[in-house]
Amino acid sequence: MTKHPHQLSWLSLLLNPLTLLIFVMSTTLYFTARHRAYRHWESAELLEERGELQRAVLHYQWAARAYYPGSQVGHQALSRLWALAQEAIRAKQPEEALYYLSLQRGAIRASIWLLSPYDQWVDPVDQALLKLYSNELDSPNVELIKANLKADLRPNTGQSVNIILSLIALALSLQYLMSLGLDSKLETTRHTRSAMSLFLCSLVMFYWALAL
Repeated sequence: MTKHPHQLSWLSLLLNPLTLLIFVMSTTLYFTARHRAYRHWESAELLEERGELQRAVLHYQWAARAYYPGSQVGHQALSRLWALAQEAIRAKQPEEALYYLSLQRGAIRASIWLLSPYDQWVDPVDQALLKLYSNELDSPNVELIKANLKADLRPNTGQSVNIILSLIALALSLQYLMSLGLDSKLETTRHTRSAMSLFLCSLVMFYWALAL
């Protein structure tokens, strides 16, 4: 029985080496993020038990930054930073509260790559920071503070190997899209959908690698 051209197109996509590369890349990123999140969470708990709170909170931040789909550790880490900030506020320690909230916000902003996994934390943290900043300054410029709170704090670093692999996948998928997904007149072909799917997947992998 002759296969439909659409079926052949998706079959060729599945058998494409670029598809395998993207699959391997996504799997690697997932387990890298998962391992890193749990490692930092366990380190944070251990350090807090030892009374080394200043070191522990840094690990809480990194546990939240190492986001992967379905992560619960990240939310737990953010909840712990929020609880510490509230305890500092009740203890009349605004500097400590600012520090914990800033760490929490840094983790949130670093994780806003596509899915915004901690979106529910953005407003509470920004409002708490705004209130603390306003109380600490003699003549606060509220608009300037709000502008600073909206700034993207995404780090420029990441795992070099993951970033290099994701860049290779992105470049190959773009080449595949331009060579097979479009003809000489830049019109779509029967490979366009599969080529675009590969390009979007590789783009997601690149953003994920940057966020880790």
